Amino acid sequence: MDEDGTDRLRAQLTGRLAAEIGSERGEAAAQENQEPGTGASPVGWDQQGLLRSELPDQEGREAAAAPERGREAEEPGPSEAGGGSQREPGSPQPSGSRGGELAGRRERRGEPREGQNRGHWWKPRGFHPGKIREMHWERSKRRYRERTLKLNLKNPNKRKYRPESKPHGPTPPRPVEPEEDDDSKEGFLLPSQTRRATVRFSLQTRFCQSSQWSNVSPSGSVINELAKMGDPDVLEMVQQQDRQVSREEHHSRANEDLRSGESSFLICREAQPATRYNLFLRRRLLFKKDEQSKDSIFFRDGIRKIDFVLSYVDDIKKEAELKAERRKEFEQNLRKTGLELEIEDKMNSEDGRTYFVKIHAPWEVLVTYAEVLGMKMPVKESDIPSDDKIPFRCMLEPLKLPRDVKQPTPEYFTVQFTRHRQELFLIQDESSFFPSSSRNRIVYYILSRCPFGVEDGKKRFGIERLLNSNTYSSAFPLHDGQYWKASEPPNPVNQRNVLYQNWARFSYFYKEQPFNLIRDYYGEKIGIYFVFLGFYTEMLFFAAVVGLACFIYGLLTIPKTSGSSEICDPEIGGQLIMCPLCDELCDYWRLNSTCLASKISHLFDNESTLFFAIFMGIWEIPRTHQEYESSLTLKMFLFQFVNYYSSCFYVAFFKGKFVGYPGKYTYLFGVWRSEECDPAGCLVELTTQLTIIMTGKQIFGNVKEAIYPLVLNWWRRRKARTNSEKLYSRWEQDHDLETFGSLGLFYEYLETVIQFGFVTLFVASFPLAPLLALLNNIIEIRVDAWKLTTQYRRPVAAKAHSIGVWQDILYGMAVLSVATNAIIVAFTSDMIPRLVYYYAYSVNETWPMRGYVNNSLSVFLIADFPNNTVPSDKRDYNTCRYRDYRNPPDSEDKYVHNIQFWHVLAAKMTFIIIMEHVVFLIKFFLAWMIPDVPKDVLARIKREKLMTVKILHDFELNKLKENLRLSSASDFDRHFGIKESKANLAESTT
Repeated sequence: MDEDGTDRLRAQLTGRLAAEIGSERGEAAAQENQEPGTGASPVGWDQQGLLRSELPDQEGREAAAAPERGREAEEPGPSEAGGGSQREPGSPQPSGSRGGELAGRRERRGEPREGQNRGHWWKPRGFHPGKIREMHWERSKRRYRERTLKLNLKNPNKRKYRPESKPHGPTPPRPVEPEEDDDSKEGFLLPSQTRRATVRFSLQTRFCQSSQWSNVSPSGSVINELAKMGDPDVLEMVQQQDRQVSREEHHSRANEDLRSGESSFLICREAQPATRYNLFLRRRLLFKKDEQSKDSIFFRDGIRKIDFVLSYVDDIKKEAELKAERRKEFEQNLRKTGLELEIEDKMNSEDGRTYFVKIHAPWEVLVTYAEVLGMKMPVKESDIPSDDKIPFRCMLEPLKLPRDVKQPTPEYFTVQFTRHRQELFLIQDESSFFPSSSRNRIVYYILSRCPFGVEDGKKRFGIERLLNSNTYSSAFPLHDGQYWKASEPPNPVNQRNVLYQNWARFSYFYKEQPFNLIRDYYGEKIGIYFVFLGFYTEMLFFAAVVGLACFIYGLLTIPKTSGSSEICDPEIGGQLIMCPLCDELCDYWRLNSTCLASKISHLFDNESTLFFAIFMGIWEIPRTHQEYESSLTLKMFLFQFVNYYSSCFYVAFFKGKFVGYPGKYTYLFGVWRSEECDPAGCLVELTTQLTIIMTGKQIFGNVKEAIYPLVLNWWRRRKARTNSEKLYSRWEQDHDLETFGSLGLFYEYLETVIQFGFVTLFVASFPLAPLLALLNNIIEIRVDAWKLTTQYRRPVAAKAHSIGVWQDILYGMAVLSVATNAIIVAFTSDMIPRLVYYYAYSVNETWPMRGYVNNSLSVFLIADFPNNTVPSDKRDYNTCRYRDYRNPPDSEDKYVHNIQFWHVLAAKMTFIIIMEHVVFLIKFFLAWMIPDVPKDVLARIKREKLMTVKILHDFELNKLKENLRLSSASDFDRHFGIKESKANLAESTT
């Protein structure tokens, strides 16, 4: 439509509006002089004034001033009371002033003009004023009915205005409209001052001029791509497309609005996209901020829910103007996308300096971006029976949650949402159709792509840039309410309180987790983390049972072991003189001094160790679908891998392996002598180190995770709450919480994966590691749940299909653990040397292991010590013993490895190869036998796919039948009309 057409349309609308306003004024004039007791309530007028004060920007200020000007104009001034006027009678009124309109109204009611005598104005006409008002009232109602009937009969399908529903009873005095300049208006704006405050209305912005998209109907894929690019005009394009595709549906919806008694205004604004406001004035009139609940999660109207909150503080630095301009442009573009904003002034905040921008996503925005993001929404309640028939279910009842908590909503068949098939989905209530996690995900998607200006020749966009530049101080979605208090009807259910009561309390450590509720509240990404952590903890239970059984076996077999018995025997171990463990400063020592250490070593170095090492090589986390993220995860894990495991790898694989022998020790750079193991062996040292890590480190980590955010939040609230008489609102409470951050889940996964490494990589040396990990994870789940629910801001919901690259890291560590445990059993423990002695070198058939200690120690002649290594204290010993398989000093090849050393080495290498092949063969066999997805789950997935296809097919088929039925009915009516016209024509001619 060109500009001339637009002007003609505006002229027609203006004329029609003027006629309607004239009849309404006549109606109001007749009601102003009703009998006492039937007039408008002054309270209603006060509420109208309150409404004017709450309207935003310039309109609100003008509306607030209008009633005062109206009362001044309608009440007689001093000149009127005196019967005179400063202006001469009959002088023309200024153009655009309210004086002419007021005089015309008085003349139509039969009242005198200014300057006339009020006491005798009606006598020349011969009628009483009451009679005139009654006649005028009847004529006004008759004209209004006739005009409405003509308008309906003329062209009902192209009506631009819907008639205002008249409230019953009298109306309050109308305020005088302020004087406005035509140049200051944006398009044609209907004056809101002429509407009654008791009527609910909705404002809908539309263009008078043709949009750039008026001749183009972009496809859904184009719109989706533009939405992903952050185009703020996407909502306008969607609405333009919807108007072109479903114009008849809009007309029927308008007729329903007429029947419901709502009034609608069409506001034409140039260079601004369509924005729809749903303002429920009856609720707004009763609203008072000082009576607002501290836990309110709605706008001031009490209806529109707050989906996201931005905060900022006035900056007095040199970049203050730049930041203010960025915020202005950013918020303006947010409104263009269809989001609704409400700003809380800093004077209303607790600290007196923080502004809060509350954001609400209306239905049009939600349906548009739900399609862009490919969200799946319910179309039909699932008819697949639940798995209630579980063996020993009665024994598991104490571990179960209430059904309304575990499954707060029924299971549904879901399909990808599309705004053109809204009738397909189960939309019972638009305000609750999208869960809160989906709503804040949509809003954040818009925020992350919304532009805020052009700087240095480049387009800048995204809330993250604004946060990094301190233009905004924070951006977060709101929690549902206080975590310790349930919501009261008619407010929605406080899911935060439900999670705290049934998930985030330590007394519920033995209960299952409400995964569906976690997903609905926090989103899929956080939900998958807790699913992974819960499943990993369940798998640790089986490993912990086996490890505990191995530990008990070692504890019971200590008295029966020959190795520790010989070491502790004064006649055997007490007579064996050991060589010094260091140069000069260390003295000779007796073997029986390591009696206690040898018994402790047997707890973890026995026949069950081999079985447990093989078991843990087979035990692994099931595979899932992979989703690769940035290389940050892999790089950070490799760094932490070296940081945490380097000491354990050194003790297990390097310490004491390259020492040499007395008289020819190995020195690093010719200075530092290689470190030897503890007299009881290196396995005891590795066990001690793992015990400290699996107990002290994990306990300290849990205490830190709980105390750190608690102290920070307490200190932040203590600093912020300086004015206790002010309202400490919901958004301010969440603003003072700790930020979870984008790397929050990264560190949680890292902590779990590092623990997985300690459990699997070195489990052969410490069978109690799975048990300690199990106890830690039971507490870890509740600590994470507690801090996420009570101490952190609500994180933005994010989509996820799996744990991502962490799955590959876990799989790699599971494969590596097979090799590490095989090497620990072969080289760090005494398992293989004992087996070689048992089968090849034992000479005692009754006690095959008797003499093993003496056999495992070589002899060294003290006289062969170099001068720089001889102990400073002289002893009367000729020889000393050391742990190795070497020839004695009287041999031709003295101190050279003997044949038994090579037999033991061959047995160790053979064991590593056999163990790896056996474990991997069992793993692959189990992976082949046990599918990644259980059969019942696979059947449910296939059933759901089949049902969704059937539902979509039935929907399209019914829609096609309905279109054909309407088309055939229209053709029949047209054909019948033609025949009837021909018959009437034939009758008229005859």
